[in-house]
Amino acid sequence: MSELQDLLIALDSVNREIEQQVAKLVRQAQQLNQAATQASAVTYASSRAEGDRTAIALKFAQRAVSQAAQHLHQAALAGKSFVARHGGTKGGGGEAGASPVFAVGGANPATADALPAAHTLPGLPAGCQMIPVSMIDQSENPINGPEDFGKGYSIEDLNYAFDLLEGQILPNLANGADASSFSERDRARGIYGTRSLADTYSGFLDRWSGNVIKLELRPDGTYGITNGRHRVYVAAQGGRQFVPAFIS
Repeated sequence: MSELQDLLIALDSVNREIEQQVAKLVRQAQQLNQAATQASAVTYASSRAEGDRTAIALKFAQRAVSQAAQHLHQAALAGKSFVARHGGTKGGGGEAGASPVFAVGGANPATADALPAAHTLPGLPAGCQMIPVSMIDQSENPINGPEDFGKGYSIEDLNYAFDLLEGQILPNLANGADASSFSERDRARGIYGTRSLADTYSGFLDRWSGNVIKLELRPDGTYGITNGRHRVYVAAQGGRQFVPAFIS
């Protein structure tokens, strides 16, 4: 047996171990996501800021674990590709091209034909969809860094808003909340401004606010940005998978 064959066998074994670790990370991400949703639901009625911070921290951890799973999975795919090219194997017994990819948030293994796609969620306003960031063309986006944020909010503010959106706004919309619900909760907690629930809802989901993401669907299936370039930039830089957007 040649040294190359020895290497290929060892690499194939490593690939299998990596995929086992990926599966564990995926399960952990699912558990963190469930915990974040539960924390959001339990603390919504109590109007306690501690609950918000807990839900946001859990959501941040879930996203980090999901990203780690995706990076590990990509490493395994690269290893399988090397084995297939040099050893004539199909990378651990599966059919070529059938390795799992990660769908929304890295939460579930899926086949290649189930890549993240535009979809709606319960409670979203009419005309609003969740759009994969990877399908938004940013080649002409003039936003390149902190120096381009001069509209009264910073990159940190928008990242916080995305955390509120994912950890509070979307789960509670699905449970029947609306814009007035978020305003009432802000008043109960004495929170106003860019980091409030009401401003977060308005900035992402009130199509007449002037701040929402608006996209144009192109013939090739990608999206061009017509409004909300700052938000799209922050979403991409922060590793967010989806953004709410109004499509024309």
